[in-house]
Amino acid sequence: MPPTRDKSCDGSTLQKCIVAASLMKIVGSKVNTSTGNTPCQFETDYEELMMKKSTVFKPAAVALVFGMTAFASYAEEAPTSLDQDAISLTQAVSIAKQSTGATPMEAERDVEMGQAIYEIDLINQNGEEVHAVVHAKTGEVILTQQRRGGDEGDDEGHDDGDDDQLENALWLSGVNKGDVLSLEQAVAKAEAQMGGKAWSVELEDEDDALLYDIELLNANGKHVETQISASPAKS
Repeated sequence: MPPTRDKSCDGSTLQKCIVAASLMKIVGSKVNTSTGNTPCQFETDYEELMMKKSTVFKPAAVALVFGMTAFASYAEEAPTSLDQDAISLTQAVSIAKQSTGATPMEAERDVEMGQAIYEIDLINQNGEEVHAVVHAKTGEVILTQQRRGGDEGDDEGHDDGDDDQLENALWLSGVNKGDVLSLEQAVAKAEAQMGGKAWSVELEDEDDALLYDIELLNANGKHVETQISASPAKS
């Protein structure tokens, strides 16, 4: 009989439960089904196993289980068909842009309280981040809020929030001058290349090179991922 988890284990820890049980099966460790002092003992097992993974687990085993966690994440956030949402990511981005007057930098489909939404991060003229939430069915702007950087600085007295604001302002300046692709341009390129619809766009800085990491659902119903250089000359 397969081990059972404590009924008090909610959705936020279920993924860890699955990972822990799978990892322990792979390495031959005994699954502890007692509840202990945590909502679910598997969650504690997960934390302990993660501490040991560098010396205990084979790479293939780790890849297998973390592939399962990625699948669980997809199941929660990604659309299952191209026509599932009345509002696409690009339409939601346009709605948020018009509502806030800011420039979209990142966007992602999510599901909250059983409802699909798009969470969109935009940058205003001062380099400050504006967060907008657009309903994926109605196109209604559910929430807009301005995010401010953290108050904590580093050991040299630098404010991390100020650094983020500066980076945002530099990105926005590049977009306005045409030196950096906008989110909309990057998504259009990705959708043309992959033949699907984007549902997640994240801006990455890898080795001083800006990239848009874009996740899509293609015409065959498969989830695919691609990277588009933010440099017009390289994209």
